[in-house]
Amino acid sequence: MNIEKKVIDEVSLQLTLSINEEDYKGRVDNALRSYRQKASIPGFRPGKAPASLIDKMYRKSAMAEEVNKMVPEMLSNYINENKLRVLGEPILAEGQELLDFEKDVNYTLTFDVALIPEYKVALDKNINVPQYEITVDDKMIDDTIKSYASRYGSYSEGEEVKENDIVKATVVELENGKEKEGGVKVEEAILSPKYLKDENQKKLFLGAKKGAKLNISLKAAMDGNEAEIASFLKIKKEDVANVNDELSLEITSISHYTEAEVNQELFDKALGEGAVKNEAEFRAKIKEELQGSLTADSDYKLGLDVREAILAKIKDQKFPDAIFKRFLKLNNKEQAEKLSDEDFDKSYANEIDEMKWMLYKDAILVENKVKIEQADVMSFCKKVAKAQFAQYGMVAVPNDVLENYAREMMKNSQQSQQIVENIKNEKFIEIAKSNITLEKKAISLDDFSKMFQNQ
Repeated sequence: MNIEKKVIDEVSLQLTLSINEEDYKGRVDNALRSYRQKASIPGFRPGKAPASLIDKMYRKSAMAEEVNKMVPEMLSNYINENKLRVLGEPILAEGQELLDFEKDVNYTLTFDVALIPEYKVALDKNINVPQYEITVDDKMIDDTIKSYASRYGSYSEGEEVKENDIVKATVVELENGKEKEGGVKVEEAILSPKYLKDENQKKLFLGAKKGAKLNISLKAAMDGNEAEIASFLKIKKEDVANVNDELSLEITSISHYTEAEVNQELFDKALGEGAVKNEAEFRAKIKEELQGSLTADSDYKLGLDVREAILAKIKDQKFPDAIFKRFLKLNNKEQAEKLSDEDFDKSYANEIDEMKWMLYKDAILVENKVKIEQADVMSFCKKVAKAQFAQYGMVAVPNDVLENYAREMMKNSQQSQQIVENIKNEKFIEIAKSNITLEKKAISLDDFSKMFQNQ
């Protein structure tokens, strides 16, 4: 049993495996003994068939099975012992013939191996990228306070309909100005003028009082959206076409919405009880939270700019394209067979930059001895869970609840993999900030957002 290495270039090599009969004979003999103990052959009691018969019947298949087990073991051991940084997996070299277990007893197999490039581009001061500092202005703070006031507002019985009110009504289908026999009739249908698409339909409601009767067109009010109309009339979507667009609506109640006052009660609901004690502290805390959120957005843009700069520097660095393309085709046969060579090359070109970037990023993390620990994953998941709760106004969520949600996220293997990638991105940005040249640029949120409009 022997492996010979042939270096093709700095990112590819060939491994040739030589396997002689002596290498696998003991394994095959053990397998045949196991076969004999389990074999049920007509004319013989279980496990009592002659060894010579078992040998004749099963030796060739046992050889094939054991050799096929040995090959990946040999490759894996060699790769680990020699610390080869393999991209994908070794694949049979082009022109390699399949083994003939009926005729041969000694075998030779050659594999092509793609290697991860040793990136020579360091994160240093020669890499120059902008670092955007998004300005938190008073308008952003005011808008956030208004959002909180709206979220924690309350409803009361209204006298007449205003745009943001919730209207409950009895709706009946008409025919020639009268209630249609067997037509649609809905008790406690609910709508808000704010969300009606047609201005003329909206005006019918504004200023109307409880008990008012209105003739409406749902097709106009809801812009023909059959799903919305069906939901409002509490019927199936496919039945909407059979309903006359002549409807009578009688207002049975008006719920008037009032935004919360900006006081201690709102402070406690928005940020947690006792977190701030007056409006000045409330605004300061909102500014701090906005700045934190915008820093994350700025870091995301920084990551994109660093990626672009790095890819430009490594674009001419050799990559094992030929072998890696074959590896991708072999591992995605069904999809690859649907594409022409030209279309496959286009798809490969679109995806390979992301592969190069991930490999580079991983190399930097290894160079800086960064490891993703379970505690990192838990912390990140808790942060995500906390943000999700905050969207629904829940800001003082107990730590044990956050941990339970985090554990549920970690159970999902696909989600966990994405979380690890997000943590890698965060740690990479931390390293990049300390090593590259950053040109700090103040920018408004509107101007910052415009940079993403064409992406």
